[in-house]
Amino acid sequence: MPGCCCAPNCKSNYAGEPSVRVHVFPNDPVRRAAWTRAVPRKDFAPMKNTVLCEKHFLASDYVKTSKYTDLKTGKTIEAPLKVFRLKPDAIPSVFLNCPQYLSRQNACTREAPVEKRKRLEDESLRIVIEKSLEEKRQQDKQNKVTSFSEFRNALPSFNTSPFWSVINMDSKVLFLDLTVD
Repeated sequence: MPGCCCAPNCKSNYAGEPSVRVHVFPNDPVRRAAWTRAVPRKDFAPMKNTVLCEKHFLASDYVKTSKYTDLKTGKTIEAPLKVFRLKPDAIPSVFLNCPQYLSRQNACTREAPVEKRKRLEDESLRIVIEKSLEEKRQQDKQNKVTSFSEFRNALPSFNTSPFWSVINMDSKVLFLDLTVD
């Protein structure tokens, strides 16, 4: 059985109470201090095995999906996680059996600049790729010919390199490279 929650008035994982997931206090001193300040207990000093249950975190404090961006296509693939993970910057903020002012119900989170830049780059790359594919489809549609006579009629509108000499005859079209030595 996992450890019992250290939050005041929380009976999670006690005998006869339902079991819930718990989170060990972080090892990083800055995050550990933030968690310690967040728990409304006087002179509280967490030990090695001190835990907080999932009830003290907002739903937005959890990572519920895993994302991968394919470098070739620029597509972002997102898959749901079976077991949600706590975000690295999550701080316990919900203490139901304590005074209201000790709980933070609405998280005002802000996207990190690096993440925002990456998201915007991915989005602009996706838009450029979509435009490029659409232009190619339109160009293919415009340049599509279904018969030889259609090809001969459309030949003047095609942009051909000056390298080629194009000779259009009744039953054939010749593309020649004429060089004089």
